[in-house]
Amino acid sequence: MADDDRAVPASVDFPLRSIDEPESFSVIVFGDPRPYSLEQPGHFRADVIDPLVVPGGSGNGANIHGAAFGISLGDMVGDHLDLFEPLSDAQGLLGVPWYNVCGNHDMNFLSGHSSLTAEHPDSDADETFERVFGPTDYAFQYGRAHFIVLDNVIDQRFAGMRDTGHPGWSDGQMPVANNCRGGPRAEQIEFVRNSLRFVPADDRVVLAFHIPIEGGGVHRIPEQRALFQALSSHPHTFSLSGHTHLHVDGNRYTTGFRPARRDPGHRMSVHVGEDGLITANVFSGAEGDRVTMRIVPGSTASDSRKDSHHIWHASLPTDVPAGTHVIEVVHTDLYGRTVSAHHTIRIGAPLPIRP
Repeated sequence: MADDDRAVPASVDFPLRSIDEPESFSVIVFGDPRPYSLEQPGHFRADVIDPLVVPGGSGNGANIHGAAFGISLGDMVGDHLDLFEPLSDAQGLLGVPWYNVCGNHDMNFLSGHSSLTAEHPDSDADETFERVFGPTDYAFQYGRAHFIVLDNVIDQRFAGMRDTGHPGWSDGQMPVANNCRGGPRAEQIEFVRNSLRFVPADDRVVLAFHIPIEGGGVHRIPEQRALFQALSSHPHTFSLSGHTHLHVDGNRYTTGFRPARRDPGHRMSVHVGEDGLITANVFSGAEGDRVTMRIVPGSTASDSRKDSHHIWHASLPTDVPAGTHVIEVVHTDLYGRTVSAHHTIRIGAPLPIRP
């Protein structure tokens, strides 16, 4: 027998166990954890995992939301691929299956630097991700929801190193990280089409990838129309993505935001400037949401949004009398759910001029 030959067993046996997959279930979704050093997965555990974990559940633990599984939407790490395993260990503490998406900071940037790989650098850019997590393109069904995970980051070529002073890389240099474009590729669109052939038309279809479908600039999605055509047979679809810094019930869904290191009700911050401009940062704000502000008790300030889905501005009404007041901000999301925040202000009367 040659040194590289290995005996193949007569059979490889493993159990298949049935599990309950209710139509109504929750999923934990992480976007861009991206640790850059060995210390930062510890921060991720303390800030994100610790508030969610329930010791003594199935596996290593359980999670406070009773989620069926979790998804991380790419940029698992910050170009430092040996951090995949400690980050995966942290996610495993929640005691549920975990699905991972490949992001542009999860690629082996050196894969396209040789004469063997320079012509097709993307073909080997995911090899470390695949060794740790498995395939980058796959699909699975849970209840009446069909999840399709795609690697929509296309590595274009090795673009050299940059000086960072980072101790984790030789001579303090790291590969250039943004030499990529958004996908998907033609074979991935064919995969979507073939996968949906076996999915009932009224099931919910969830796509998960790293670069948003509405990405712009170098991260635009040229194949957007072809992807939409592949999905056209299933009207109940939505996508999950990260990159730009849900509860499922049958073919319906809702989403919810949970802040790290904060009470679950902490959904926005309110600031009042010296010029009377009120700013509300609604962490999970989206296009179509409504934000109103008022002095309690008192008049209502009109709301106006900047070029952002989560920053709102309003001017303090001019008829507010001198004294201490409470500003109430109410955010109404697309599902009709409301959350409020309060901020106190002091409006002083002019001081008398002493002789």
